[in-house]
Amino acid sequence: MYDFIIMNPRLTILAAMLAACGTSFVNKTKQSPDSGAAVPSPADTGDPAGVDDTANPSGDPEPDAPIASSHPRMFFSLSDVPRLQAQIYDFERAEVVTTWDRYVSERRSPSAIPLGEGTSPPTTDEGWSELVAPLPSLAMFALFTDDAEIVANSLEWIARVIALDDWSESDVSRAVTLQGICIAYDMLHDKMDPTLRVATRARIIEQAVYLSSTVTDSDPWAVYESHVVHTALLMAGVVTEHDYETSSIWLGQARRFFNRTAEQMDIIADGSWPEGPSLASSTLTHAFQSLSIMERHFGLDLADSPWLHARGDAMLRLAVPGFTGVLAVGDGSDQWKRGPEHQTCFVDAHSDARAATWLREQHLLVETGTSRQHDLWLEFLWCDPSWMPTPPTAASSPTHLFDQWGVATWHSGFSATDSALLFKAGPPVSDAIWQSVRDGDTDAASVGTEHLHPDAGSIAWYPNGQPVLTIGRTTRPKRTALANTYTFQADHAVDPGWSPDDTSEWWSPSTFPHQVGLATNVGQVGEWKFDYGPEESLKDSSAAIHLVDNASGIAVMAGDFGGMYPTEFNTLDGWVDLGLERLNRTIVVLPEHIVLVIDRLDHTTNLVHNAHFTSTTSGFGVSGTTGTLTTPDGQTWAIDALSGGSLSSDQLIQEIDRPSGPWVQRLTVANSRSAGVHHHLYALRSTSQSITTSGWTATENGIETDVTVYSDGLSSAYTIRVATDATAAEREAYLGFSGFISVTPASASEIRF
Repeated sequence: MYDFIIMNPRLTILAAMLAACGTSFVNKTKQSPDSGAAVPSPADTGDPAGVDDTANPSGDPEPDAPIASSHPRMFFSLSDVPRLQAQIYDFERAEVVTTWDRYVSERRSPSAIPLGEGTSPPTTDEGWSELVAPLPSLAMFALFTDDAEIVANSLEWIARVIALDDWSESDVSRAVTLQGICIAYDMLHDKMDPTLRVATRARIIEQAVYLSSTVTDSDPWAVYESHVVHTALLMAGVVTEHDYETSSIWLGQARRFFNRTAEQMDIIADGSWPEGPSLASSTLTHAFQSLSIMERHFGLDLADSPWLHARGDAMLRLAVPGFTGVLAVGDGSDQWKRGPEHQTCFVDAHSDARAATWLREQHLLVETGTSRQHDLWLEFLWCDPSWMPTPPTAASSPTHLFDQWGVATWHSGFSATDSALLFKAGPPVSDAIWQSVRDGDTDAASVGTEHLHPDAGSIAWYPNGQPVLTIGRTTRPKRTALANTYTFQADHAVDPGWSPDDTSEWWSPSTFPHQVGLATNVGQVGEWKFDYGPEESLKDSSAAIHLVDNASGIAVMAGDFGGMYPTEFNTLDGWVDLGLERLNRTIVVLPEHIVLVIDRLDHTTNLVHNAHFTSTTSGFGVSGTTGTLTTPDGQTWAIDALSGGSLSSDQLIQEIDRPSGPWVQRLTVANSRSAGVHHHLYALRSTSQSITTSGWTATENGIETDVTVYSDGLSSAYTIRVATDATAAEREAYLGFSGFISVTPASASEIRF
């Protein structure tokens, strides 16, 4: 027996059980199909007289009956238990087993059971989630060990939750609570006394009936709320399908939803998730449980899923160097919300590549938070220590394009002191999905537009792994002023659609217009709407990334996002043309990891260009044409407006219904421009570096500039030529080759992209 089991007093229970069972168990085997022949508990062969164990009490006493042998077991059968118990001996599982045991031991005392006498139930979504989050890990531990204390605590925990008069008024909290109870009920079904079993099943049915009435077949397939509710319905249906006929309704709703989810996943075969990596880590915890149930019980075939095959690499490319978090984009934050350990294992169970397994190994080295703890049971079920991880190699590209999502990433490496950049320039949701919305084949509401952002053209910058320029945060309302892109001020005053008095329910009228961001500046279509704009205004929006490449230590990206701005806007004098005809952004990352951002704007009206750079890390300082920001590690970073402009800094509230914060710090570079073609150049660097330009030539077809950078005591000169015309022929005429960008280091050959 391995030392880690002998030394841990709680695991000696498992050791004794397995020693008594002999040595016939086989480790690392595939889960066998459910034979349907459950092993009844000899101590619980029937229900007491008068207790209805059909889960559909009619008021009439039922005769004694044995526990149904068809009890489903959502994730494994009773016949699988010895095999799973035997895996505890696997030395390669030592870390997750000891972590799981420590987690359970911290909840061993009866005082750890929530909802003690005089304690009120939770009042927030977070509180309800924490109420039931430990139950799956506790229940599985109790099932595998027969540890009397944990069995008793788990059953008492269940009893207290189902005894509450009311669960949350929030559908999400109801669904999360129902999931936790369903999983624990499923695992401990045969250890419950009949009265508790009937009461638990009755509460499951009651809550599922309610949640079933709240869903439709057009529910958004890619958002957190939909996955939480439909996963609860799927679980409730599976654990009651042999006892309650109406469960077929819930199963039908959930199966349709997750079949649609699987289909939509495979349309966005780049492995991305529309809500961004942060919320995806929450959403996919529920989705993956449901997909595994669909695989096991209903024959869903995920073996050839292109989305799952790509997901491992996608997770890696969206990780912050050092693996402490994710590159912020979309809703959420730059933190792992859930996992990623159990998710990486689910992904790699369906993929020959093991990029996710390598990500898991690296994250375990730096994991100090609590994102992992409640999902240890899934980690134990889904992870296979025999998988060999596939780390990036020297030949791995530092750049990656999520071609459907319209997001590009660059990593200098994945260690904690490496740097990363993200560029977003795509339609509101993945291109193939959005095209089906335009074609009328998909309802725009079904893709969850209320969770998307008017942030095309945005950059997220993580030099030395530090979050300097950040996007990706939950905002209310959605507004371009919180993104690292452009808003415009025209000659006409915008009619925001509300007066200061209208805002008093959200915010103090005297400060609202400035602390939320002036609505009189024109942003991208759909901004300021609580559900990211009406469908008809979003349908014609467009953005695209045209180039992502790297060579000789230089990375380049280029994209257009002028199609994300309205053609006209409402003013106090009526509707007028915005006049923006083109807006494209080109990014060049030099070998010194200095980032150049080159923007071209074409418009037929007078517009003030407001280029925004935002961060949740700290405030910006302004000195001349440079803005600076200091990260918690003491490093200071600079944003240079090399083509000039007026710089200012301020802070904006993220969510109007949370006046206490959080706040977003913002640097704005304003340029007042008349009609025509204009170019702007920005540099992102450390303050220990510097950059100068010795030439700047702009035409309608492109720009050329000579830059000299100083870094680590060395200087390097580059000539950079960028073709900004929309047509390939004009770009070729300007550059002399078919492409977008030319970079020529001093005394070196031209590098063509």
